Amino acid sequence: MNHGMIYAQVALAFFLGSCLCMHAGAAPSTDEIAKRADAYLQARTDNGTFNGAVLLARGGTPLFVKGYGFSNETAQLRNTSRTQFPIASITKPFTATLVMKLQQQGRIDIGKSICTYLEPCPAHWRPITVRHLLLHTSGIPDYAKQPDFLRKMREPRTLAQLIAEFREQPPEFAAGTRHGYSNSGYVLLGAILEKTSGKTYAQLLQERIFTPLGMRDSGLDANTPTRPKLAIGYRPDGVRNARAEDVDPSWLYAAGGIYSTVEDLLKWERALSAGTVLPRELLEQMWSLEHGAYGFGWQLMRPSPQSLNRTLVFHAGGTSGYATDYLRYPQEQVTVILLANLLPVPLAEISRDLSAIVFGEPFQMAVARKPARVDPALYDEYVGVYGLAPNVDITVAREGDRLTVQATGQPKDVAIPESATTFYSRISPVRISFTRNAAGKVSRLILHQPGADLTAQRK
Repeated sequence: MNHGMIYAQVALAFFLGSCLCMHAGAAPSTDEIAKRADAYLQARTDNGTFNGAVLLARGGTPLFVKGYGFSNETAQLRNTSRTQFPIASITKPFTATLVMKLQQQGRIDIGKSICTYLEPCPAHWRPITVRHLLLHTSGIPDYAKQPDFLRKMREPRTLAQLIAEFREQPPEFAAGTRHGYSNSGYVLLGAILEKTSGKTYAQLLQERIFTPLGMRDSGLDANTPTRPKLAIGYRPDGVRNARAEDVDPSWLYAAGGIYSTVEDLLKWERALSAGTVLPRELLEQMWSLEHGAYGFGWQLMRPSPQSLNRTLVFHAGGTSGYATDYLRYPQEQVTVILLANLLPVPLAEISRDLSAIVFGEPFQMAVARKPARVDPALYDEYVGVYGLAPNVDITVAREGDRLTVQATGQPKDVAIPESATTFYSRISPVRISFTRNAAGKVSRLILHQPGADLTAQRK
């Protein structure tokens, strides 16, 4: 569910195990849902795999809402249901809704070329329609995937400068021939909204959505003064959290620039369900499964084991230090909202488990792992390169009192000692251990995965 991220960090898998929790029988009561969800999220928080706020609702009525961990560790401020988080790509449903509102007024025709509304418009954009942008079928390259994005993301950009980042790049495929998730497309939708309305994207959000719905803790994150309720973004750094690198909000804009709270997003959910944001027929058009895996601003999933065999309308998101997920089970009128100020975290897994709790189905409970006290001098015996597969090595290094692990082509991760020979991480369910040969020298690294082990020989 997390392909909607503006920015994603991928690391070598290995962290905590889980147990299958069964709650068969009648549908759980609200109290049972709250107890199970709280126990589950507290375990995740204790294990360092969640930090944020959660809201579960049915028919627009909260079943459970609570914050976990700190919004600001230095100031010891805790996350609450009113803590503000950048919601990253959950911004896209809001952008798509504004487009549909202006189409309803006759200001936008989603069937027309985007060059009808954008100037200057390169020739290679002429075959692309507004509809293609909505569906991520435009072929326009995603600026967030550019090799230098992580370097540039701290520098402010005007809208014109942001569009210039990808304007001259040729399409990756012909418009309408396939799906290719592109934040660039939603930046252009924001520009089209401004051109056709005569107002800024931030003004449109405020006037058309936030103010009418009473979403007082929501807005567009655009170089505004520090807001005390905005959570600081963190990244796992061994057993601790480190402050994540800042992304200038001008890079996110209509693709991922909104901040909000779980309470405000419930107001949005109620308005969607009631058809007050848009007429029901337009919403159904946005969510139609005929679009495939992505509709107008929403990710779509037909009933499958991943969606607990239910139709699912959702969006996930992430930016440096933040991960978000918004799940709607329309037939059951169940909503699951997670806003985390920690990335990476297994948010899709957490969202599915919380959904299972609401429906009274089996879910995975995190198992606590406590770091062991190990003499860092022992790490010197593990340092080296281990061959896992052709062209795939695992490099183990000592950095001060910590052991780090890095697979070919992946970021470095901190290995946390569970014992003198076994290590885990906070970002994956796989552990590693080291074994010695007959001479007593460390010769192999073993990746312990659910259901299988992989051996890497020391080179």
